[in-house]
Amino acid sequence: MKNYFSSWNVLERTLLALALIAPITLGVIFQSSLLQISASSTTIIAALLFAKARIEGYLLSLVGMVLFGIVAYNNRLFGEVGVLLFFGLPAQIAGFISWLKALKKGEPNAPLKIQIRKTSLKEILVLSLICGALGVGLYFLLAVINTNLLLLSTISVVFTVFGTILIIRRSHFGTLGFIPNDIINILLWLTIILIGDITAIVMIVQPIMLLVNDIYGIFEWRKMLKAQEAGC
Repeated sequence: MKNYFSSWNVLERTLLALALIAPITLGVIFQSSLLQISASSTTIIAALLFAKARIEGYLLSLVGMVLFGIVAYNNRLFGEVGVLLFFGLPAQIAGFISWLKALKKGEPNAPLKIQIRKTSLKEILVLSLICGALGVGLYFLLAVINTNLLLLSTISVVFTVFGTILIIRRSHFGTLGFIPNDIINILLWLTIILIGDITAIVMIVQPIMLLVNDIYGIFEWRKMLKAQEAGC
């Protein structure tokens, strides 16, 4: 375990500590459920691992998705539940396989790193059009099943799909695609808290920390790409 964290810098270790301390502290203060606390911490740590392009992130992300899906269902956020069941879980499996095939061989005991690929603007445009069409169809579908916070939920799902595909394809844009979703989720859980569910405050910690991790991930992936191009 000591060797695992030896390559982590001070910022990364701080973010890891906050991922554990913040949800637990706020959860106890505002009497959140163990499920809410666990979903928040697990997902934040997974995002930090993705920011570092570590394949272990997929394993934690899978656990976090299941826990978050239960919390979302309890809050009638059916859009979030739907994207987890029909896209999120299959995407985790596909992403894990994709990254596994792209692992670079390094020095013994060194962290496993993936081969990052440059993404063309054409690919981004095509992906944007597909996600836009998905969003239109999803909006009307979620309206039929009477999901809460319909517009925010729809936008959140669209950007979740967008960011997940970029990560699966190991795009040099890194975690950039998740940032709009992080902001939407902050608004989504803030709305739930303002409606009256104060225990959900632990859930707003998650997108705030994810936003920090994903911004960090943009710079981290750029740094790894430069090292890759330099033959390091």
